[in-house]
Amino acid sequence: MKNVYPYKLSAFEVEIKNLKDIQELLKLRIALFKNAIEKGDVSLLGKCRYYNIGCRFVGSNVCSCQNLCSLDTSILEKSVTLKFDQDFTTTLESIRGNEIDESINCYSINDILLPRKYHMRITRGIEPLYQLDPRKEEYKTCLGDTINSFKNKFGADLTKQESENVKSWKKNPRIKIGHRWLKINKSGSPDGILTPYILKVCDIRFARNARTPSDYSMAELGLICSVYGVDNGLICTVYPKLNNHVQVFEIRYKSHNAIYEIVKDVISRMEEAQKNDDLLSLPNCPKYMNDDGQCPLINECKCDYE
Repeated sequence: MKNVYPYKLSAFEVEIKNLKDIQELLKLRIALFKNAIEKGDVSLLGKCRYYNIGCRFVGSNVCSCQNLCSLDTSILEKSVTLKFDQDFTTTLESIRGNEIDESINCYSINDILLPRKYHMRITRGIEPLYQLDPRKEEYKTCLGDTINSFKNKFGADLTKQESENVKSWKKNPRIKIGHRWLKINKSGSPDGILTPYILKVCDIRFARNARTPSDYSMAELGLICSVYGVDNGLICTVYPKLNNHVQVFEIRYKSHNAIYEIVKDVISRMEEAQKNDDLLSLPNCPKYMNDDGQCPLINECKCDYE
């Protein structure tokens, strides 16, 4: 699925013609990997296939990939066939079309916090080019794994019934929110307090700036708390440029109901703006989400952050 509107689907059929050669290739790569670790020499592994499309080590002098030959993919190419499957693609598109009621929109947290960007994507098919940061995704995955280990060690994971109860708290099924919750044991609450949390990766370089979470993180968590009717949550943040330091902030909001009233108002204005194609009736994106003045939608929005 393409990561830009209208999120086109494509299905491909993969046929393995020579499993033995693929298995031998995997054994070879494992042997090379072990040897590279033992000798401390990553050049034995060759240049990664994704070296020029998002490698986080480019220019860091960690390895010498720029001087190596690219990995040979001929064995893979000879061992499998890959072809576009038009019939299955059509079926997927048909099913997706039947399941979605076009008259009922669903909204992500990002849509509610940045309603103008949502409007231009939905009504005009215009949106900023999204570039996935593999490095941040890796850090976020590692942080998520650490939290899962914490859940297992301290019994902080929700039971099936507790998860169902949390889902029933959600005030608006049209708001899409990732399901991340912990059961936090505190004095006076022997059964634990069910608490939402979010995962963040922050690129700041100075420890003094890590004393509080970002405005966007607090707004995101506040929206989640408001939709589920709770007053507090956790922001779990890793700082790659501060020696992979990890901090957890507990945020308590004065009134989740007051925040939810704002959420309802924004959604109402988004629907009205979509009906009338009236972009400028929606609030600007927050200044801190302006991509340092480089947002490609500024001219369309007529925003002025100076």
